[in-house]
Amino acid sequence: VIKIQKITYDSFASPESIQELQRAGIRSGTLSVDRDSSQYDFLVEKMFLGKVRGYHYPPFKSELFTLERDNVKGKVDHPASGSEDVADGVAGAVWNCFMARTGGVVAVPIRSYM
Repeated sequence: VIKIQKITYDSFASPESIQELQRAGIRSGTLSVDRDSSQYDFLVEKMFLGKVRGYHYPPFKSELFTLERDNVKGKVDHPASGSEDVADGVAGAVWNCFMARTGGVVAVPIRSYM
């Protein structure tokens, strides 16, 4: 049995889905991992510490290792010819798991990994 704590969407075309989930008693909301780099910084920190485990999924590895950091905007984004959908999903899932476990208390180190 998998206990789902929360379901989040980026802000694009999600209000109806969120409302339906909330009516069904499922915690849901929005989380955009492309506004700043905090979720990606957190993901990479936890990966380096061995706190994130998963199965081998080549699209995730490919996206994660081709992401680019924009230090001016303080964001992480995909290259012009790439994508980041899977990496965004993983970064958001790891963030949500931690936030649910700690009640929303997080300290993200300010470092440059990518």
